[in-house]
Parts: sequence; C-alpha cells; structure tokens
Amino acid sequence: MPIAEDLNPEVLFDDSELVLAGAQNPWQRRRHIELAELIHEPWILPNQGTEARAIVAETFRACNLEAPGAVITCNSVQMSNTMLASGPWLAMLGGTAFRFGPENRTVKVLPVKLPAVTRPVGIITLKGRMISPVAQAFIDRAREVAKPPAHRK
Repeated sequence: MPIAEDLNPEVLFDDSELVLAGAQNPWQRRRHIELAELIHEPWILPNQGTEARAIVAETFRACNLEAPGAVITCNSVQMSNTMLASGPWLAMLGGTAFRFGPENRTVKVLPVKLPAVTRPVGIITLKGRMISPVAQAFIDRAREVAKPPAHRK
C-alpha cells in the first residue's frame, strides 16, 4: 500500500504469524503440525476486509491452501483469547501481539511451521511536524525494544 507524501514511515521489524489454541486443546499434545492438518478445525478469524484477515489468507495461500472459513469472526485479541481458552477453536495472530499482549497462560502457540509471510511493524510520523517530548520518548523506547537483543544498550 503506498504511503502518502506527508507521512514518514519507519519500519522497526517484520512480524510473523502464530497459530494459537487453548492450553487444553488436543492439538497442544503434538510436537509438529502442518497447517494443512488444521484446515477443517474451527477457526476464529479477523473480520473480512481487514488487513489481519488478508494476512491469514496470504499465509494459507503460501502453503497452497485455501483459508478456512471462520466459525467466529472477531477483531478483538482479548475476545479471541477468551474464546480460545474455553473451547476447541484455533486462531492466527501476529507474534508481537501475542508476546507483548497481556500474559495469558490459557492460550499457547501451536508448533505449526508457517511460511515466511511477514508484515512490517513500525512508526509513522507526519513530515515537517514537531514531535512532542513524550511522543519522542515513546518512539525512542520502541526503537530500542525492536532491536535484536545483541544490539540493545
């Protein structure tokens, strides 16, 4: 997607997807899972027409699979996690949202080898605009957190 001329994008890192399930889901017992094995499982997917749903579809396409139909559509990570913890559902979520979101021991990552479909995560500022000290402090900290561990101060 093209960026407007008055915006200044900065990519901090590329994020990849994870397949999630409740801690009690039978799939948690497996050590290796192919995405094709999960195609007929009940999925919680982002709403149609969203970037998140497009990424899910792209991930399945990269495995030569059609994306599954959603049993539940939901754009709320918290709602998805609650549903995952209490039922047989699966979901796909960006790794950063899972790792940096609220700790939830009832939802775990499934050992599914996914293709390298990534999306950029970054900062977008307005060109020619002064950034407040608080916003600059946040941006500086985000840059630091986004660095690989070997490059952090």
